[in-house]
Amino acid sequence: MADEPSSDTEPGADAPPAAPQEDTAPAESASWSPPTKHIMAVALVLASLTVLYLSRNVLAVAALAGLIAFLVAPVIRFMHLRLRMPRALALLGSYVAVFIGLLVVGFMMVDGVVGAVSELDVAQAEESLRSTAEDVLESVREFSIAGYTVDLTDAVDPLLEDLRGDDSGSSDSGGKEGESESEKRLQLSSDQIQSLFGGLTSSVSTVGSSILAAFMSGIITVLVAIYLNADSTKFLNSFRRTVPAQHRGDIERLGQRTLAIWRGYVYGQLLNSLMVGVLMWMVLWLIGLPGAFVFALTLGVLNMIPTFGPILAAIPAVLAALALGSTRLDWGNLGFAVLVTILYLVVVQLQANLVAPLITGRAVRLSPATVIIGLLVGVQVGGLVGALLVVPVIATGKEYGRYVIAKLTDGDPFPPRSAAPEPPREPAGSGGATDGAAGGTAADGLVGGA
Repeated sequence: MADEPSSDTEPGADAPPAAPQEDTAPAESASWSPPTKHIMAVALVLASLTVLYLSRNVLAVAALAGLIAFLVAPVIRFMHLRLRMPRALALLGSYVAVFIGLLVVGFMMVDGVVGAVSELDVAQAEESLRSTAEDVLESVREFSIAGYTVDLTDAVDPLLEDLRGDDSGSSDSGGKEGESESEKRLQLSSDQIQSLFGGLTSSVSTVGSSILAAFMSGIITVLVAIYLNADSTKFLNSFRRTVPAQHRGDIERLGQRTLAIWRGYVYGQLLNSLMVGVLMWMVLWLIGLPGAFVFALTLGVLNMIPTFGPILAAIPAVLAALALGSTRLDWGNLGFAVLVTILYLVVVQLQANLVAPLITGRAVRLSPATVIIGLLVGVQVGGLVGALLVVPVIATGKEYGRYVIAKLTDGDPFPPRSAAPEPPREPAGSGGATDGAAGGTAADGLVGGA
């Protein structure tokens, strides 16, 4: 029987060297020192500002796409959660439904605009404006103030001659022109024809390029909005994972307040503009202003722009009242224009002080001066889109600034709402955009579940 090898190794015997064991655990990442953290934080801020500067030309498109995604999101949630549709199908169906709805509303608006424009008589408006201007100039040629006679004949008579000169000149020379009209010829040289067609071709090319650029910009904006809606859940989840656990509560509360600001303002302004447009249409139709639908539609659209929107919308209506007069009231054009001006002031003030606080609620709390300055900056930066979005952007920045200041001063960044002092209410004249405070809004109830 063969001897089995002994498992014990005798002292001094040669033994194979033990294989070194590899450490499979990953090395722990070293923490940055406070100066390194500060340097990297500053570098991150500078890099973000650089990206914003380089993309400044597309910020308006991105902002508009975000606004579209924000408005369509409630429809997607309704189809996905209430109707139990797959999310992809709900996303596609929402945009198709919104597109069809916009087409139907657009056709209705075009039909109304065409009908309203057909009521306008340009020749009558021109003659009426000329007659009104003559009456006004005649009334100020010579007048008395406190027993003193003011004579403006030398300044007014040339203006009156200009107004009346076209008619007299055309009537005096009408016979001669009639006699020689058949003998007139329009002769164009080849160079003139080439120049004419060249200018026409250039104009058509410019208009076509503008239409094509606008169409492509619209397509890109809608595509970006669709991707924002599709990836919103992934983006939020990834953002939450990057936030340390001890700060997630603050981030959630800031997100809720931000959502309350944007829901209250955007949805509230849409409903507010719809109501003021319908009300103004009824008022203008009752007093007999030609083209009432067009002017009411203009007010409804421009009312989305705080402060300046209603003012800009009133100008064409007042001019139309001055030129065309009323089809129902036996008033002079000047008096009718004054009436239209007063009605615009009354309707805008009613919706700003009564309707808007109920709809927009406590969406934002900004002073009128802040809104005006913000509008000027928004128009300069983003044009019409900047004017539409600047108020909720400022309100959101104010909420975040309050949070940062509270953290820097070791205060409570989320004090109880009952402890927050209510500011004195000021007369609103900006379409209700500056009324209220950040937080729960009446608009959330009106558009609940959005």
